[in-house]
Amino acid sequence: MTKIGNHGYGSNHGYGSTDRGQNMGHTFRGRGGHYLRGRSTNSRRGWSSLTSSTDLGLAHSPVKVDILEVELMHYKQVDSNTAQSILYGFKHGFSLNYTGPHVQTDARNLLSARQNPNIVREKISKEIAAGRVAGPFSYPPFRTLRISPLGLVPKKARNDHRLIHHLSYPTGQSVNDYIDPELCTVQYSSFDEAVQMIQKLGPGCLVGKADIKGGISDSPRFARGF
Repeated sequence: MTKIGNHGYGSNHGYGSTDRGQNMGHTFRGRGGHYLRGRSTNSRRGWSSLTSSTDLGLAHSPVKVDILEVELMHYKQVDSNTAQSILYGFKHGFSLNYTGPHVQTDARNLLSARQNPNIVREKISKEIAAGRVAGPFSYPPFRTLRISPLGLVPKKARNDHRLIHHLSYPTGQSVNDYIDPELCTVQYSSFDEAVQMIQKLGPGCLVGKADIKGGISDSPRFARGF
């Protein structure tokens, strides 16, 4: 989670950024009462009435699980374990495989975010509208709230930025420090593999390339991992 300004808290419970942990949650300060995805919560002694992160529920995802389950029937013949893991993740949330302590931490946003608070608020507001972020809250939504810095990185497109979540801060005690790299390493298909597939299919085969926008953002997180 990460803070912005001086009013309210919000909680991310379903999407990621550029780091391994992929957002254990955002906390940001914004105006408004104590709301959790449309459900009112009453604060007590400076804390929300939520008792744990599991009360946040599962974040919204545009993935139609019933259709996904049908399509994965074909993939199960190739890799049954991966197919079952994907289906379980979209039904119940994907585990972060975080093994560190669940304690409250605080951090200051990166300079890029502090210098452009309106851009940060706009991007988080879009995530709230998409159902991928809960909040805003006037107080931390649960006692083990972990706050990691937010930052902004310019994109190639003019006047556009990518919101990043610095889950490698602080060094040695960050979210990423408690996630095994072997469990989150991404391996892409090589050019040679593509050539071999074309040779196997023969003349007349069709070749395509696709990039799923928001693939990580649309993958809900398992609430107990926050």
